[in-house]
Amino acid sequence: MLLRAGVVLLAALGVVVARIIFGTSVWFDIALAVLAGFLVGSVLYVTTPIVYGRALGILAFSAAAIALCTGGPWRWFVALPLVIAAGLVWIRWRGLRAVDAVPRDRTLVPFSFDDGDHLVDTLDAVWGSTRDGGRRHGLRAAHSHGSVVRGTWERDDTCGSPPADVPIFDRQHGTVVARFSNFTGEIRRDDRRRMVHGLALALQAPGEASFAMVLVDIRRFPVATKEDFVAFTKCAGAGGLRRLAGLANLVIFGRTPIPALVGFIPWRRINSYAERTYHGLNTFYCKLDGNEVPVRYLVAPVDRGVAAVQPATAGRTRLDGEMQKRLRSGSPVRFAVELVIGRRRNGHNLSDDFVRDPTRWWGRRRDTLRLCTVSLDKFVSTEEPDPYLFQPFEVPVGFRPSDDEILSARRTAYASSYLRRCPLDEVSP
Repeated sequence: MLLRAGVVLLAALGVVVARIIFGTSVWFDIALAVLAGFLVGSVLYVTTPIVYGRALGILAFSAAAIALCTGGPWRWFVALPLVIAAGLVWIRWRGLRAVDAVPRDRTLVPFSFDDGDHLVDTLDAVWGSTRDGGRRHGLRAAHSHGSVVRGTWERDDTCGSPPADVPIFDRQHGTVVARFSNFTGEIRRDDRRRMVHGLALALQAPGEASFAMVLVDIRRFPVATKEDFVAFTKCAGAGGLRRLAGLANLVIFGRTPIPALVGFIPWRRINSYAERTYHGLNTFYCKLDGNEVPVRYLVAPVDRGVAAVQPATAGRTRLDGEMQKRLRSGSPVRFAVELVIGRRRNGHNLSDDFVRDPTRWWGRRRDTLRLCTVSLDKFVSTEEPDPYLFQPFEVPVGFRPSDDEILSARRTAYASSYLRRCPLDEVSP
């Protein structure tokens, strides 16, 4: 936050210098006022509630516009937006009112099923409706097509000390269900396309709650808020200039970092699900060495450099066929399941700003803790609708979710999508 504040301060000084050097035309002054408001709003956009950040950005623009474009007694009106801004800062600092909190009268519930339905309907607008009677009914809203594999997990000599107060890892082995998937929601599967791929794991042990992990083979999520995810998804469904204009809007107004947007672009087709490294982009908290620290999941192949098995067909199901052929050859697919530790070099936890922002990559030099090794050896044939649900909030004792907005949105979006393809009145007890 201090770094971002420093950037705004330097930009403000640059505005003053630019005005002195280049003149004081009205249009130039208006452009500088817009820049001032944009800088304030973009800095506060992710680190504070959206309404608060945008309100201060508008007030900063108003104050700058009055100061730059008026003269004489009119300049005293610059005090009005500044006083309002100071009041908002005071309210936020004192904690008297948080616009993203649930009030006592329950008039605002941020994570309701309406929220989940809204997110799923946004995806449906791109690929087709998943509601009853829709052309994609029975499919997931995203990651619609995948390959399900079963196997086992075990803790071996390569694993570190298990996290404190996480009973599932007091066990030395258990079973696992994995689902490799393609990001898109197409009606017909097509493994030939370049796209982001996902991996969902469910670690299970006798007498313990299941441990679900949801990961993708990119290092950054493209956006950090539900609102921006809706806008980003609409861009994906648009074409040509509309798509470029939508993405430019997200970048220009600070709603997505360029590295995250570029990292989401699939530059090449993959040859095997088993070759990819999968990243958990949302943060959880876990107790390590007596302290609660932020962690993210990382699942990496153990047998790197093994050539992909050529499937019998190179068509729409080539990744699914490659996985089946690999497992039939008697060679299990093995992954190391790790936690990426969110600590700085000085031993302190990463800032809350960094922790709850899935657009940021934690880097190569972060410490990791190996939890177990997964061996997948049995392919599972599935029919539509797919009955599996990998809920990110399904974590064991000892883990808790962060306040990452994208993670919170997944709670109801996953449930909404599941109930559309597997209604409760059709599920056997």
